[in-house]
Amino acid sequence: MAVLSFQSLIFSIYLLTLRTGKSTSNRWLATFLILLGAHMVINIVERSGTILTLPYLMVISASYGPVLYMYISSLQRQKPIDTVVVALHFIPSVLVLMIIHFLPEKSIMLLGIGVMIQILSYLIAAYFSVRNYQNVLRETQSRFDSISLEWCNRIIVFFALIIIVDVLNSVFMGTTNIFFLLLILGFLVLVNGLLFKALHEPTIFVGITTEEEDLLGEKRAKYKNSKLSDSEIDILARDIEHYYVNERPFLKSDFNLAQLSEELSRNSREISQAINTSFKANFSDYTNKFRVESAKELITMQPEMNMAEVLYAVGFNSKSSFYTAFKKLTRLSPKEYQRQVLKK
Repeated sequence: MAVLSFQSLIFSIYLLTLRTGKSTSNRWLATFLILLGAHMVINIVERSGTILTLPYLMVISASYGPVLYMYISSLQRQKPIDTVVVALHFIPSVLVLMIIHFLPEKSIMLLGIGVMIQILSYLIAAYFSVRNYQNVLRETQSRFDSISLEWCNRIIVFFALIIIVDVLNSVFMGTTNIFFLLLILGFLVLVNGLLFKALHEPTIFVGITTEEEDLLGEKRAKYKNSKLSDSEIDILARDIEHYYVNERPFLKSDFNLAQLSEELSRNSREISQAINTSFKANFSDYTNKFRVESAKELITMQPEMNMAEVLYAVGFNSKSSFYTAFKKLTRLSPKEYQRQVLKK
């Protein structure tokens, strides 16, 4: 446990001095690791038999949810979150710190339940924020897997399990060590997993913009405020398809809606509406359709190419996204399709 606390501290210092990546995200992650380290230190003190006059763990726990939520939110967006908004999220933590000195023991137990509910609420909010972010990506980016932050949702679920184990450890302290050992193991995996994923995230993609988030809202509202007529949508859709067929922009793995908008000299809202309305697909699926068709051509015309060469040649940047898109459109894996071609 002492090693884990020291590790959290060292990782925090490293993140705070790191000059690469998103500095705001690094600071939030460093704060989260400091909280974890302090959590472990308090556990060490309590298990040594020392009776703390205040339930410091509750104060730390009240900060877990907002800090993790802010970290995940900072990964999703280009602009930092407004300072006032950040302050509002930490009001419950400050209130816990202020009133816990004056509460009787029974009230502190009720407050502890409230803090657990708060943590779970933030974890749920963070989970759905990632889902919303992923939906925005599908409307604006042609790549997905490498920037989807799916690992954040795994971290959220894993942290929720750790919180449950921590509660069980407090309830059964003195009767069994199994929950304590699971807690240590969980924190060890969490700290190292968080740092590994955080430092291996692509730094080229800096997050989504407010305008891109608005595109998703307009789609959900079925473009009620759009000024485009049906005939204008049809013309724009033909222009988009013509550009894809002749210029083949989908071969660039980082091709996105903003680039298409610039090339066609139309705003992103109109292009997004035309793709969704005319082709019944989001930007990502529409782009991947052309990539899969190109992949089928390569597999047919150049069977000596291996699948890794094919996927990069047509604009995919990961095996998983290539296989998922290919099977979605053909109901066959690339290997199965290749075997069918070779039989003919």
